[in-house]
Amino acid sequence: MRSLLIAVVTLFFSSILFAGGSSVETLKWLEAADPVSDATNALKQKDRRLRAVFGYTLLIPGTDPGKFMEYRKNYGLNPIEGTSDVIENKEHAKLNNLAIEYAKLYNGTILSEVGN
Repeated sequence: MRSLLIAVVTLFFSSILFAGGSSVETLKWLEAADPVSDATNALKQKDRRLRAVFGYTLLIPGTDPGKFMEYRKNYGLNPIEGTSDVIENKEHAKLNNLAIEYAKLYNGTILSEVGN
């Protein structure tokens, strides 16, 4: 019975991990992304949400971590899917760092345009 339970749990978590594709594939769009243009276009659509990344906790790159709740309340958050503090391989590490840099520029653009 215990072996069956372990097999079911393993299968369940494996299906979750692979259901949306790999984190690398999810983050590939960042290689051609323009964070300043993306932020400007978001503002034109009245979208003031800041880009966040997943780590041990949710982080908003380019902002004061002590004001996390204030930023979340005033702007809202749009996390970048595929980011994580659990790095799958070298490519994921590279793209995870690219996501952080993207979010810094994106958030800087949003905050400078809305007057913060």
